[in-house]
Amino acid sequence: MSLGKDADIILNMVLAEREIVFRPRDVYIVEKRMRRLVLRVIQFAMQNSKKPSLNILSNNFLRSIVQLSCPLNFENMTNWLFVLYTLNFSLWYPKSTKQWQVRGFTGFYGLGVALKRAVLEGIKIWDPVYYTRITEDEMKYIFRSDNGIEIPFLNKRRNILHQVGSVLLQKYEGTFANCIDLCEGNSTDLIKLLAKEFETYRDVGEYKYMEVCFYTKAMLLVSHIWEHYRGKKHRPILDLQTMASVIFCDYRVPQVFLNLGIIRYSPFLIEKFEQNVPLNSGSPEDLEIRGSLLWIIKRVYQETELMIKKHLHLKPSLKVTFC
Repeated sequence: MSLGKDADIILNMVLAEREIVFRPRDVYIVEKRMRRLVLRVIQFAMQNSKKPSLNILSNNFLRSIVQLSCPLNFENMTNWLFVLYTLNFSLWYPKSTKQWQVRGFTGFYGLGVALKRAVLEGIKIWDPVYYTRITEDEMKYIFRSDNGIEIPFLNKRRNILHQVGSVLLQKYEGTFANCIDLCEGNSTDLIKLLAKEFETYRDVGEYKYMEVCFYTKAMLLVSHIWEHYRGKKHRPILDLQTMASVIFCDYRVPQVFLNLGIIRYSPFLIEKFEQNVPLNSGSPEDLEIRGSLLWIIKRVYQETELMIKKHLHLKPSLKVTFC
């Protein structure tokens, strides 16, 4: 299957990242600190080269979220993952306020725990026949918290479920697995399909009069599908040079990079954060932060891989994998 070169999301991502990184307004990358991070990663890899855990280092996040798996058959679990990532946005309230949490978990994990709890309670949250007609009260029950705090944007999430469910029912016989089969295991085609068919995965903004396309949510879903399809037909084939730049890019990454001195913010952006002014999705500041993070992660991945491969050439007994 091919969705056409006019939707070449990989090229769009590269162009967007370069524009953001080389002509920033509010987010600046400190190259010297980034190179230090590469050396620290390599040092860790060399020191732990004989430990089996190193071989799955880049999969730690994927393997940990597999713990969210539900007692569902393969196709229904695939549909459950689609719901999980469809609802994976804006899960936090402003700093210094109470956060929505489920069984002690916040953010993405809280969302996963709530959806798994629904399955264990017999709610067919994976089924578009159910969630295209889900009510506000049902949403409140499914996403009930430990502390009485309502999940952010509850009604927006409900509307999105109605929208994506309708597309699945009308065009894909009510199952996301058919989307995967249609793409015949090609991860890039699957990302394009998600962006084309489902508005919530159409991660596009405007930066300096230029369309910026990241499609991070779609890539994260494809990464999880890749793990879920291990050993199965039509397992998506990942392009590691592309996918490695987004797999671990969550809300904590900018905090880590800021503390390491790899990025720095303009006084304007610092003032916004200090005053708890939320960044709108797709705003120039939001796009600069995300574009810079993707660029850094990709560079660290590429340079680390290159240097370790050079070391492997000198020491063939050392085995390290990147997937």
